[in-house]
Amino acid sequence: MSLQQTIDENFKKALKNKEEIKVSVMRMLKAAIKNKCIEDKRDSLDDKDVMAVIQKELKKRKDSIEAFEKADRQDLADKEKKELEILAEYTPEMMPKEEVAAIVDEVIAQDKEANFGQIMKQVMTKVQGKAEGQLVQSLVKEKLNHN
Repeated sequence: MSLQQTIDENFKKALKNKEEIKVSVMRMLKAAIKNKCIEDKRDSLDDKDVMAVIQKELKKRKDSIEAFEKADRQDLADKEKKELEILAEYTPEMMPKEEVAAIVDEVIAQDKEANFGQIMKQVMTKVQGKAEGQLVQSLVKEKLNHN
């Protein structure tokens, strides 16, 4: 079963079980996927593209949580955290920092002439959504400054 089908099934279950917040999050996710389909002029997305949509939505939630906590709106931050948890169910287990650092070292060792952007692209391809871009970015900057 594709990721998109899994999301559709979970949406139906949440509707039947009257899980308001889950229905809301799933509806938003289905709309984001549909918008991406329309944007790409396709009928459906493969799992990689659906994962990219989910990652984008996760980032939105993280940014919102940060903004709400700075504004001292814990009620809204808590709502966003619940949405984040629901979305996180569809993402793969995140790699530990040490594993990502090892990949960064490997990429830098393979191509000593590569610039920051090239290294970022190669590392992000290797981690395939299993590490956050911010973590990769900080590790690459750190490693390049030590060389």
